[in-house]
Amino acid sequence: MAAVIYLRRRLNPESQWMDVIAEICSITGTTIILEGASLFSLDSIRSALERRGATARICAVDGGYRAIADKQADIVAYQDIASLIEMADSVISF
Repeated sequence: MAAVIYLRRRLNPESQWMDVIAEICSITGTTIILEGASLFSLDSIRSALERRGATARICAVDGGYRAIADKQADIVAYQDIASLIEMADSVISF
């Protein structure tokens, strides 16, 4: 089962939500989509997942933060993300 986690705001990498996200990532093939302010958390989210033994493909949606997206993301989407979300079996949005 593939899941998409869609983050639109910053997420504290030490929060309980990261435990939930890491658990989802450890069970499924997961893509985390970051958009807007959440891009500032990209490195810390990736590190938090690694500390918890989980991995995910990280997709950054360009929303004016192209320098961050190009430098740190696995995938950078410059178009609407609807097609990425439609391919998922489940979508979790924060």
